[in-house]
Amino acid sequence: MIIYGNASKLAGFLFLLASSSVISQDAALVATLDPTEKLQPGVSLVWSPTGQAAWDMMKLFHKVDAIELDPPSPAATYLNKFKWDATKVMPPGTYIFGGMDSRLARQEVREQVRRLAGPNAAAMIDEYLPPGPVAPGVQRLDSALFVSCLAQKTKFPGRFLPDAKPRPFKSKSTATLALGFGCSGSHSSTFAQNVVVLKDDLNGCSVLKLALYSETPELSQSLILLRHPQLKSMDQGLAISREAIKNPMPELSIVEAAGKNWRYTHQLLEGDTFWMPRLKASLLSDFPEITDRSYLRMPDPERPGYSTEWRIREAKQFLHLDLNHEGALVEAVFKIVPDFLSIGGGSSAPDVDINKLPDYPKHFIHNQPFLACLWLKDAEWPYLACWVDGPGLLRAQ
Repeated sequence: MIIYGNASKLAGFLFLLASSSVISQDAALVATLDPTEKLQPGVSLVWSPTGQAAWDMMKLFHKVDAIELDPPSPAATYLNKFKWDATKVMPPGTYIFGGMDSRLARQEVREQVRRLAGPNAAAMIDEYLPPGPVAPGVQRLDSALFVSCLAQKTKFPGRFLPDAKPRPFKSKSTATLALGFGCSGSHSSTFAQNVVVLKDDLNGCSVLKLALYSETPELSQSLILLRHPQLKSMDQGLAISREAIKNPMPELSIVEAAGKNWRYTHQLLEGDTFWMPRLKASLLSDFPEITDRSYLRMPDPERPGYSTEWRIREAKQFLHLDLNHEGALVEAVFKIVPDFLSIGGGSSAPDVDINKLPDYPKHFIHNQPFLACLWLKDAEWPYLACWVDGPGLLRAQ
């Protein structure tokens, strides 16, 4: 178990680049383990280092530098190569557990998560599955549990003005209405010390730094907002933001626009305008890109023909985000459960004449979500793949 800072206080700041929340039924929200993946029009993406923290704990548990999955996974490759100082990124009070799985371990982890992030997050820690048969010739010998949990509540030092009615919000694929908050006119000057422009190329790319306060006043923290019309990935945006934080623009500078020179102040002044949409989402995600994959496979020296391996049974994340005119609330839990399996040796099923068994009644009724693919012979990939889940692909008549 690892706890960064004082676990009794929900303090600090999660460095999280969050997209707009799901504010319409047609919008999409996806959690990712790899911020280098390409951004998709109309799809909001969220990344939290809780997944990285659980993965690093798994490497520490097995005493290896990398978890090499079979079959390989690009997400696992990114997780193995990621370099960071977790003590500087994760807020004080972050809880990380890694060890053998058991009923007692789950009770203790569940209580820690409940205390930090509440009952919804604690529900992530479900019941323990004891050793036993998994499939013909496959036996679960044991399992492990890796959990990271953070809960953070911060406040803006000044009070932004919330919208009385929704405003238009446009993305590359759609336009919708969203409630937000901000400041304008004489109200903007009250945020001169709390909203700082780190970068502005006067051509649509800007980085703002908004101050945030928490229960630990001495902990410097902020919300970074990046606008960039040509952004290709979240990782690219993180790099631009990181550079702006390290090398911000000067407090005063001369800029040229509309054929004349202007004085540019890196703080908000009276008459300036700031607005952003409120972000709110609760998300429970699975990560099939790393589940049902094996690692550390080796022959069983005590039983010829058998082998042992670790196989990831579960990789789940719970995330709750609420960012409004008062401040931000973030609750994030990531869980990885690998099984230690014994495989091989064949089945111990009795000798049965298959011709004397009754036929199995098969029913392939596609009345629930399913995947449909169009695939050419000898092709590596389908030329069309559809996840059918709702009226968008179904005709009513």
